[in-house]
Amino acid sequence: MTLGRLSRGSSIVQPPQDPAALGALNRALAARGVLWHYGAPLIEPAATDSGRWLGVCGCCGRYQLQTGQSGRTGVLATVGGAPWLVRSGDVVLVGSRLDPAWTDLPVSAGFMPFMDALVNRLARGEGVAGRRRAG
Repeated sequence: MTLGRLSRGSSIVQPPQDPAALGALNRALAARGVLWHYGAPLIEPAATDSGRWLGVCGCCGRYQLQTGQSGRTGVLATVGGAPWLVRSGDVVLVGSRLDPAWTDLPVSAGFMPFMDALVNRLARGEGVAGRRRAG
């Protein structure tokens, strides 16, 4: 499993630090058969609002996660009602970098439970129903 970037196996992908690399990442996602891609950047503050397992965390920087498929298949968590964490096969996309400049999640008490669920369950195709992060 690879955390932070796209690889051949299970991958948890976050947006690149350099926005100029976004096109190459989206092309690699498409070549891999991932149904989701990164869209336009969003800089207005918002908070997660989608599930008991994640709780509430603030996001001040994120990218739109978009799909060509109908509906919202694969959405695992939302921010401001829009997809923020999605899965397509064995690839999970995170709409924000896991960095305090983008989201307060890494400095919250719920970060380690989130990472546990992300790495040990979500990236392997399992659900997290009923889990709730601390804090």
